[in-house]
Amino acid sequence: QYGYASEGESFSIVDSNEVWWMEVIGRGRDNPRQGFVYVAARVPDGYVASHANQARITTFPRDDPENYLYSDDVVSLAKSLGLYESVSGDEEFDLQFSFSDVYDP
Repeated sequence: QYGYASEGESFSIVDSNEVWWMEVIGRGRDNPRQGFVYVAARVPDGYVASHANQARITTFPRDDPENYLYSDDVVSLAKSLGLYESVSGDEEFDLQFSFSDVYDP
């Protein structure tokens, strides 16, 4: 009944030390785990980022929490919805997974 069901949003999260770019998409109204999946990327010092009307974060490393954060089920949800089939068979480290291409083509 309640929860986040948007088709996608993009947020800038900023403080005096760093900038993060976060993209989210709802899990779907019928998903028992309400809420959203997300991926966030730290914008490097000296760079500029701009938001558009489509997700922009594509592939991202799963082993760099200093610069990338993501939902624990960002890949498995896409697979369960039939949006993505793992190329390598190793869901956690499949480097071909692209957030924007899978959730917001």
